[in-house]
Amino acid sequence: SKSHELLGFGQIRPLNDGKWNELASLYVLPEHRSFGIGSAIVMKLLNRFDELHDPLNSSVCLLTLRPTITFYEPFGFRVVEKDDVPPPLKFELAAGSLISAVLGNLFCQST
Repeated sequence: SKSHELLGFGQIRPLNDGKWNELASLYVLPEHRSFGIGSAIVMKLLNRFDELHDPLNSSVCLLTLRPTITFYEPFGFRVVEKDDVPPPLKFELAAGSLISAVLGNLFCQST
């Protein structure tokens, strides 16, 4: 049935240090973008995260491209300097440095 069609998905995955978690793999089918589906997925993920985790001991961050900064800002994410990248993401940022140097930024949110 069309009412059960998968339109998009995302995840918040724990990073190996226990404090940091990454909002990752957010995707919405191209023909269903600009209808609020991505925003609904992010809100659901962040709300669920807040229900299950202590905000004083656990935070959500993400690596993203410059063109998507304005999408994530309303959810409380902000750009941080490279020196402020959470330790578990430093390798990921370094591994993608060619792309990140041109297009990427890191956002972090204390949840």
